[in-house]
Amino acid sequence: MGAKVAGVSTDSSWSHAAYRQRLKLRFPLLSDYNREIVGDYVGFYEDVAGYKGVNRRGIVIVDGERRLRWRWVTDNPGEMPDTEMVREAVQELWK
Repeated sequence: MGAKVAGVSTDSSWSHAAYRQRLKLRFPLLSDYNREIVGDYVGFYEDVAGYKGVNRRGIVIVDGERRLRWRWVTDNPGEMPDTEMVREAVQELWK
């Protein structure tokens, strides 16, 4: 569909490399270790199993000017998004 996919979290780039390899992901995982970006898009959990400052799980669609066009964010860190819902959002935004 012409969209570029990337994962972003506050995890380290070393953690991302291991995770990407283990899951055989075909898109880059970017580290926002200093928490400069993810807060603007998905925010942070107050407390996840005693950890503070963990970014919330979410999917965002951002246009070429970095404007937020669509997002899905959950308060449940174990919840996974419906990938079909994301595909439909991309198709709807760029008809």
